[in-house]
Amino acid sequence: MNELLEQLHKPVPKRAELYHSIYNALTLHEIEDLILGTAEDAVSMLGERFMDKNAKLIHKVRTLIDQNYNQPITINSLSDQVYLSPNYLRSIFKDKTGMTIHDYLTRIRLDKARELLADGSLKIHDIAQTVGYESTSYFISLFLKTQGVTPNEYRKSM
Repeated sequence: MNELLEQLHKPVPKRAELYHSIYNALTLHEIEDLILGTAEDAVSMLGERFMDKNAKLIHKVRTLIDQNYNQPITINSLSDQVYLSPNYLRSIFKDKTGMTIHDYLTRIRLDKARELLADGSLKIHDIAQTVGYESTSYFISLFLKTQGVTPNEYRKSM
């Protein structure tokens, strides 16, 4: 996927540049490489054009959540960043991922919280705030609901 993204951001040579490169090539192998490279770029661009637009939006939303999970995130703030209505964003996110935006955010926050619980010097309320929960009691009840144990019990079992 990263290779595809790199190819999409490479400048496509103009026809005159391609002709010039072919003219200056010293071997048939060099000409073949130039032509094949240009064809690959064209196919990549076509693939990008036909890629599911909603998949790109969902990727962007997931990236925003992954990078900002510790900040207050609302459906309105996300929808503003991808230029969609909140209801439409909720709908396509659920359709493409099988989960709600809230469930995805919770999963990311709790994954990070479990990592932080390995550090016994961190207090539970500090971990809650670090992963984006202002209320420690809400964090503990959410952790218990989703993990089956409290954060302290989880830490002790590590």
